[in-house]
Amino acid sequence: KVIVTDMNVSYASLIKECFPKAKLVVDRFHIVKHLIRKFEDIRVRIMKSFDRNDPTQAKYYRQLKALSRLLIKRQDTLVYDKWTKWRNFGWAYLTESEVVERLLSTSDELRIAYAYYQEILQAFYDKEADIFFQLVKTMPKSVPRELHHIKKAFINYESGIRLALELPYSNGKIENLHTHIKALKRIAYGLG
Repeated sequence: KVIVTDMNVSYASLIKECFPKAKLVVDRFHIVKHLIRKFEDIRVRIMKSFDRNDPTQAKYYRQLKALSRLLIKRQDTLVYDKWTKWRNFGWAYLTESEVVERLLSTSDELRIAYAYYQEILQAFYDKEADIFFQLVKTMPKSVPRELHHIKKAFINYESGIRLALELPYSNGKIENLHTHIKALKRIAYGLG
């Protein structure tokens, strides 16, 4: 038997108690979500370090805030050959990869975090469990402290993450249904 769950300690201990022979598979969505959240913590910290009263630094603040979706996007899915006007860069025609390069030029710490984040994300999407855990276990000290928090969590759930990379199971459809139910309840609140 296989049970798909997130990286919640309570769930894991409950599952082990109720289903001692079941294999715990960590849902892939939650692995990526955890990684993105820690990378976003770095981006937000760096973004907030810019003085919004200084016009140059305020520009960097706005760029990092408005274009964060490009930083969390997988590097191999960035558009390299289509130029678009970007409001945050004085309406310059740039590709997504050029925008990311300009965002990374605002901070060496962000550039280091981005390189590590992309490397570990690529290993995850390539389903290379050995490379993924080698990157986690040998995380350089130069990587910002926020990403070091994933190290402990990922190592604690190593067997479940390895199974997630090997097996096709996911609880994505159930989570999608659950999200829709919660949205309906929130919208319908006070109507009946």
